[in-house]
Amino acid sequence: MEMTARCLSISGRAPAAEDRPENCTPVLLVASAWLLTLLLTWGIAENSLFDFATFLHSATRLAGGDIVYRDFQWMYPPLSLWIYGTLARFTNGAYLAFIGLSAIVSLLQILAAYHVCRLFLRPRTSSLCAVSAYLCVFLTTSTAGTNFTTIGFTHTGFVLFTWMIVVLGLAIKYQRNLLRFSAVAGSLAGLCLLNKHEQIAGVAAVSVFLLVRRVILGEKDIDLLSFFATMLAIAGAGYWHVIQTSGWEYFWSAFQAYGTAAEHATRNLPSLMTIWKQILIFLLHAGAFVCLATIVGGVHMTITPSRNRQALLIFGVTLILLAAIGFIIEALRVYGMAVETDWRTAADIPASLALYGMLSRESGMLQSTLNYIGELLIKNLAPMFLLLAVMGIGWLKLLHRRLKREKKPLSRRLQIAGLLLFGSAGLQARAQFSYSDFGTFAMALPLLLLLSPYCAARFVGTRHTARTVRRFRGAYAKVWLVASALAALSIYSYEFGWARILPLKVDAEHGTILLPRTDEHKALAGAIALTRKIGDDTVICLPYEGIQYWTGGSTPFSWTALVTPSIYHPPWSDNLTEGLKQHPATYIVFDRLDEAAVTFPSHEVDWYDGPHYKPYRWKEAFPEIWKHVIDNAVLVESFGPTNAPYFSVYRYAGD
Repeated sequence: MEMTARCLSISGRAPAAEDRPENCTPVLLVASAWLLTLLLTWGIAENSLFDFATFLHSATRLAGGDIVYRDFQWMYPPLSLWIYGTLARFTNGAYLAFIGLSAIVSLLQILAAYHVCRLFLRPRTSSLCAVSAYLCVFLTTSTAGTNFTTIGFTHTGFVLFTWMIVVLGLAIKYQRNLLRFSAVAGSLAGLCLLNKHEQIAGVAAVSVFLLVRRVILGEKDIDLLSFFATMLAIAGAGYWHVIQTSGWEYFWSAFQAYGTAAEHATRNLPSLMTIWKQILIFLLHAGAFVCLATIVGGVHMTITPSRNRQALLIFGVTLILLAAIGFIIEALRVYGMAVETDWRTAADIPASLALYGMLSRESGMLQSTLNYIGELLIKNLAPMFLLLAVMGIGWLKLLHRRLKREKKPLSRRLQIAGLLLFGSAGLQARAQFSYSDFGTFAMALPLLLLLSPYCAARFVGTRHTARTVRRFRGAYAKVWLVASALAALSIYSYEFGWARILPLKVDAEHGTILLPRTDEHKALAGAIALTRKIGDDTVICLPYEGIQYWTGGSTPFSWTALVTPSIYHPPWSDNLTEGLKQHPATYIVFDRLDEAAVTFPSHEVDWYDGPHYKPYRWKEAFPEIWKHVIDNAVLVESFGPTNAPYFSVYRYAGD
């Protein structure tokens, strides 16, 4: 709100009625939402393995003097690792320091979402919308297993991106050709280019929007030269530093570590099944919207006759029921395919079952199928993208009228809407029709609130007034808030509630952590305690090095993520045999990963079900590593069921 006030003073205009704060409710709502999520997550390592542990381990390696890309693998641009690695250097990698920084990132996220809304909404409605967007991100990251208020490295980029949108939106709203606005926005864009692939695509889309806007509308309120020069200078300096310290070969190999561009593209191709899923979620959204439009229209817009209201409500409920039936059919399809394919075998796994396999470590078939449907419902933003695309068509029509030299110029609100549309589309371009960047919520929800009243009024066949528009926006914002709050709290409680109420406390290398009381986490706690008791300086985790953040001990190798032939390729492949001989170590073996480690597409794309995945077994892919462990180390203890342990700890037997 301070930023908005400053911009108002810069513009030299008195605050309009919609810019004046109504009361302290917006501040209290935003602060309460942030503090609540902080209270729920503080100290909890919700998902202590995989990407979560890899990042923590990589940050501490950077703090210890290792060079990113050259000395250890990192599959993304360097910014977030630089930020957290610098913090680790001053705090000795303390876990509470990491989550403290992530808490600040999450606060900046909810404030950015609020300021996006304030570009064209009232304070109270903006706070409802911002908290809804924030809770949607909280919800989706909970289903991913790692909440962004406990580790925010993935989300640093979209926070920077959202603030870039805010600065550009303020420049458009107040028509101020200020170099400082353009330079600040360009600086944020440059940092986005240094952070993650989603933000790179988003910045590219926003850049296209700014160029099109300058050429077609002739707007000069943003200094494009300053924007692009600052952006390229910051991004160029960052990448030049990386190339100078790490070397071009390591830097380029890092960006190829997940396979070729063609392999990435196959994940994004819309198969028949992905389109079917989008239709189901779109029906759910559309049914809810029709019901809300009818109820609000009936109360405040006087739809006549009453029979029309009844017919519209029946139509909306019918859409919701059709979506529910479709989800039941999809759940049965996935369940049947899982039984038939048996994802623990070497048979190919369709893309629709990849997530199912990952979530099935402790769940039965039914529970895993429910998890799969839950992920589909909660984490997929493509239906919202479809709604935004429809609105985008309307925006382009208005732009077309401007091309015909109509006297009425394109309003500032619609120009800002275009900015948000391009930004949302850019963030989603990397995973179209599948998963998309969580940060889209901060732009998608304000757009829906801005444009939905006019769609609703046209749909129910009544005229809209300023009063009815405000009422519909208020009702729509409250529905989003209630739905996101209930879903976020229920899903979080289901996934991690016991970690808050009755946690499993573990004394790890960098501080005490709280874990959910699952069998897997109990096994991990045992492996951590035993490894720290042994106290070897060198600890090698197979096939996933990130666990070392919890156990301590250095590693002689450069892999940090799941070691696979497609990731661990030259120039990092190291001399594994010689390296193992030269470094007597304690070995932590993640046994379950050898049973079902679903990784990358097998370059086979089916028009019906999309790309296929193959289970990966690291012992078969790297036999020299496993042979060395068997020949030169003794099993100290296994943790988990006797016939299928989660972790096994081996110690070097000596000469």
